[in-house]
Amino acid sequence: FFLPFFQLFKVTDPFAQAAIILRSISAFFSVSMIPLSFVIARSLVTKQSHENQNALKRLPRFARNDSAGLIAAFLVTFSPGLIQQAHFGTYDGLAAFCSITTFYFLLRFLKTKKVTFYYLSIIFIALGATAKINLLILAIFPVALLLAGLKQQKAIFLRISRDAILGIILLFTLTIALSPNYITPEFRNSLIYERGLVSGTSLVFYTQSFFDTTPVVFQLDRKSVV
Repeated sequence: FFLPFFQLFKVTDPFAQAAIILRSISAFFSVSMIPLSFVIARSLVTKQSHENQNALKRLPRFARNDSAGLIAAFLVTFSPGLIQQAHFGTYDGLAAFCSITTFYFLLRFLKTKKVTFYYLSIIFIALGATAKINLLILAIFPVALLLAGLKQQKAIFLRISRDAILGIILLFTLTIALSPNYITPEFRNSLIYERGLVSGTSLVFYTQSFFDTTPVVFQLDRKSVV
């Protein structure tokens, strides 16, 4: 995909090529969050049924139409954190995009009760977990929403239980298939290394400056500045 670009501008350095590819991916997913935030914000305040008409009347005028979506898109567009991540060669943009997309499908699942949106949320959690494994924790939400239906629909206990189990299996299968690195000894060793950083048993130069400091005022402590 990037080969014509590299040939046109004569980019031959492998490091430069990797930087361009990674930063393009990060920028793509970061920019994609703008229309996604618009859709989510608009769907949250869109009139869905007669039951919520009274609640909608109590909302501010800007929240009753597309203005709510535009405000959300504006905030995402000019968010300093998202702007910073958009030009880094990392996968944080992908993780953030998958997290928000998961949130959107969960909203759709709540409103429509269609199990398709449940599985779509699982798929995007798995996609996000290929970039950040801690996104697996988001699986709590679709499974919890699915199981919450048992109180109201006891007659379909087996079907809901089946979907919950299949969703968990799908989540871990996709995560491992898309990122097999998670089952390698190298990844396990990296977790041990990171645990050592958190516990303080592994001393490295970029954590030692935090010792004997108060986290909240670390930046104001002149003694901690190297």
